[in-house]
Amino acid sequence: MVKGTLGILIELYQKNLISKAQFKEYLETIRTRRDIWISSNLCHKLMEALEAGSLD
Repeated sequence: MVKGTLGILIELYQKNLISKAQFKEYLETIRTRRDIWISSNLCHKLMEALEAGSLD
């Protein structure tokens, strides 16, 4: 199975290898960097899912 950056971050969070705060920090970094092409809208949706507890 192949996973992208966001899939790996979700897995790390679900396995408690990174905290909620770290996950949010990484998403914000990805969202604001110009050299990483991941939709800021997708990052925003993941933030919402994180806050709603949908990723737990």
